[in-house]
Amino acid sequence: MKPANAKKKKIHSFSELLAERKKNGTIDSSQKEDWANRKRDWLIALDQLYAMVDEIVVHGFKQAGYEVNAQKETVLIFEDFIGSYNIENYIIRANDIEIKLIPIGTIILGGKGKVNLLISGDTIKLILQDWGKWRITKGFGSEMELVPFNEEHLIEALREHL
Repeated sequence: MKPANAKKKKIHSFSELLAERKKNGTIDSSQKEDWANRKRDWLIALDQLYAMVDEIVVHGFKQAGYEVNAQKETVLIFEDFIGSYNIENYIIRANDIEIKLIPIGTIILGGKGKVNLLISGDTIKLILQDWGKWRITKGFGSEMELVPFNEEHLIEALREHL
């Protein structure tokens, strides 16, 4: 630890500042994101979300006697640091109802990923708050909260659209 009255070295350029930080160990390369692993984890989380949607939505439609057509559509997306990659939109049609799940990406503020659920011209945002923890956004602006993605909260989010 430096004494409080130690003189600081005068730095004249940004590159000198960065070199000083690196020399003093204030840049930790172990904290750099492993983008290949992040993409892999994102795709796994997306598969888990779709499995939950199958359990709740597709199964529910079938139990209620709807004719259901659920299909995945491969699309190409691009994200900074990851590049282009294939991902699947999930489209569920049940009689006159259509629900689309559109993955936005894994690079978002405050989470690990985002999927838009489109129904009746409205968008419900699903946030991967942490790996394995999907949330539904509820409310807007400063009133917005994230609630667990489960049957109860999904029913609440979809109620006015069905």
